[in-house]
Amino acid sequence: MGWSKATKLEGRSTQQGLVGVLIQKNIGALIEVNCETDFVARNDNFKQFVEMASHACTKYVQEIDATNITKIALEENSLKNLKLDDGKALSDHLALMIGTVGENASLKRAICYKAPETVHLYGYSHPAPTSIVD
Repeated sequence: MGWSKATKLEGRSTQQGLVGVLIQKNIGALIEVNCETDFVARNDNFKQFVEMASHACTKYVQEIDATNITKIALEENSLKNLKLDDGKALSDHLALMIGTVGENASLKRAICYKAPETVHLYGYSHPAPTSIVD
């Protein structure tokens, strides 16, 4: 169902969306996920997907060795191929979310940072999220 819907909506413009911000000790990720309307950007399913994508980015960055602060840029194709804990690619979860919300969405880009273990990163987003993760 998700892939079928995603294929139908594939060419539609995605100009709205959210930027996910996730900081976990010495790792940080900012990811842009776009959708067609601000209505869907406020949808809980969309927000959960942004959170899931943020976690996928931080998990990917954990594997990178960093003796200095390292910045990693990820574009759409790299993001789609990130694996989640369930073994599925982020693109599979994107297709399921598109099937649920009923409009096109896309993974635009991400910037991730990894610092040495002795450095803790901090982030801020406005407006502040309603829940705190790690």
